[in-house]
Amino acid sequence: MLRDIASSGSGERVSVGDITSALGQAGLGGAILVPSLIALSPATAIFGVATVCGIAIAVIATQIMLNRKKLWLPRWMCRLRVRRTALVWLRNRLERPFVWLERRSSQRLTWLMRTPMGYVPGILSFLVGASMPFLELVPLSATTGGGAVTLMVLGLLLDDGLLVLGGILAAVCVALLVIGIGSGLSGLIL
Repeated sequence: MLRDIASSGSGERVSVGDITSALGQAGLGGAILVPSLIALSPATAIFGVATVCGIAIAVIATQIMLNRKKLWLPRWMCRLRVRRTALVWLRNRLERPFVWLERRSSQRLTWLMRTPMGYVPGILSFLVGASMPFLELVPLSATTGGGAVTLMVLGLLLDDGLLVLGGILAAVCVALLVIGIGSGLSGLIL
């Protein structure tokens, strides 16, 4: 999947639409990994990156919960462009850890991924994505949200509930960050 992302489109800059088309068989689960991996990277230090990733995560998580078969993204998001060098860097950086994780994953805690508990990762992914614009106020704090969604999605793709549980715990950390940011802002206002 990482190779498909890095080789998608043509030219030096690749559109988000080209990337989602390249995912093809990976479907919505693979598609939500793209913004969550970007959010997991240091790119969230650039103001606005976490917001775009969060919106994409929330939109894709909603579609997963609605059982859509094909990904829909707003036109403006499909037209966003990413440097190919960034995609190649992402592939080179993450390929080995993904292979390592895949070798060590197994069917554990599968009840976390079955109905009714199976809705929890989708709902939490939506909530984490929706909270990412607030995390822009603290530099790099959105990486926690990217990590939460990445762990939950990888757990679902690899059928490993332990990874899903790790993602749920990271989502709780995101909630605590948002509460902390909110209480800090309310202290400034009052």
